[in-house]
Amino acid sequence: MATTEFSVVPIGTRVKVVRGPFPTDAGLVGRLGTVVESSQYYPNKVSISLDGDPEIRTFAPVELELVEGPEALPPDVEAARKRLVRP
Repeated sequence: MATTEFSVVPIGTRVKVVRGPFPTDAGLVGRLGTVVESSQYYPNKVSISLDGDPEIRTFAPVELELVEGPEALPPDVEAARKRLVRP
């Protein structure tokens, strides 16, 4: 069985912690961080490195607000996808 790499929040995305359905430390709400681990096998778990905190913390995707994400495709790759593929 083939699997493809897909995650709800891609690695490298800047996020802000928001209050979600799970209990969260009130001091973490509103803090910014970067996604360091996200897996298709654990879609409800995203590991975040908060700015200024040496610890890696785990959040659910619903507890995160996207601030800035990596570009989907570089411009040259996007242009290449529009060209016809011929042998």
